[in-house]
Amino acid sequence: MCDFLGWDRYDDERKEAHQDFKTALVQQFNATYGTDASSIETWLGLCIALDVQPLPGSSKKAKEILRGMYVNLVDLVDRGNTMDCVAQFATLEDLRNYTISTGKFFPKDSAYAGGVLKFLLREILKQR
Repeated sequence: MCDFLGWDRYDDERKEAHQDFKTALVQQFNATYGTDASSIETWLGLCIALDVQPLPGSSKKAKEILRGMYVNLVDLVDRGNTMDCVAQFATLEDLRNYTISTGKFFPKDSAYAGGVLKFLLREILKQR
């Protein structure tokens, strides 16, 4: 898109478009998977999207299962449109490598991020 529109890395229009894209990504996550961290339906919806079998019987159990999963959240949002399976990684390091190599970074800080999204976010770029 940057090439098509002739934007360079420091173009103000590019920065604004990138910020708008990140906001849209967070809002799409919220619309697809929900924001209510106290809702069993929200957690079960995520479990279904990630092919968790058998489905857990409580929010607490669902959170335990999901906490141990490493998935790229951009891919998870895309799944809502493509219905493709979301790759699950064995470790956080594997997820980091995938995210960095594909450039599929999910916005870490967003005013629109709900409790569910905040629960799922992982630290991809190690703090120095």
